[in-house]
Amino acid sequence: MDLTGFWTGTYWYFDHSQPVVPFLANLDDQGGSLSGSISEPDLHFGTGMRLEAILVGLREGRRVNFAKAYDGAGPFAHRVDYNGSLSDDGKVIKGSWYLSGYWGAFEMSRELLELEEPAEESVEATLAMEFELK
Repeated sequence: MDLTGFWTGTYWYFDHSQPVVPFLANLDDQGGSLSGSISEPDLHFGTGMRLEAILVGLREGRRVNFAKAYDGAGPFAHRVDYNGSLSDDGKVIKGSWYLSGYWGAFEMSRELLELEEPAEESVEATLAMEFELK
């Protein structure tokens, strides 16, 4: 299942020593190769900034693995590894993350929009109108 699109999620530390962090992810899935970006509020360093990160990873069946690397310098320049599983309906990824001595869990979801097939009558009416106008 293609993971391309916008996802919303949260991550948290297993020991609950830090606040739950909401994030937005924009994924591009090219045959299982993942790339994209993540944006989240800085709830750890107290800057009041939005933190931006790049995402690179793989999707193999329902397994989803990616690394998130924050842009910037100082405490923001680090990598976090994520390992998760995609739900049967393709709308939720749940799993864990790890960063040198810290670990936790995450969950992200998306809303899949179904495109409705136009009714046969409306297709015929549209075609008839187009030919009448010409």
